[in-house]
Amino acid sequence: MRGELLPVVYCLTVRKDLSTYSRIFEVVYFKAEVELGVQLDPAKFVCDFEAALITAIEGSFPNTRLQGCFFHICQAVVLQVGQFGLGNHYANNQEIRKKVKMLMAISIFAGESSARGVRNLKCWGVG
Repeated sequence: MRGELLPVVYCLTVRKDLSTYSRIFEVVYFKAEVELGVQLDPAKFVCDFEAALITAIEGSFPNTRLQGCFFHICQAVVLQVGQFGLGNHYANNQEIRKKVKMLMAISIFAGESSARGVRNLKCWGVG
């Protein structure tokens, strides 16, 4: 399944703290190893941007590459638009909406491609 994403665990929690996330990973790791005979060593984790979750993943799976979820990146951008007082402009101005969506799209590209995308946005008067 190289190159494919496979959701392995869905978990609802009451708290979003390091001890909760670490405990979840301990239980999942234990169940996989003891009950299924599987050694967990995921190549990649796709998650949102909670600091406690990221720290727990790094502690539990140090060889795993972390990748932010595109939905949560877009959600964070829209939140920032509102916090900068641009919510009404975003809602009512098609050109501003287009530029914000272009900014969101940059996160799809890696490395030099994203830098080139930022330069292009500046050329288009977005930055």
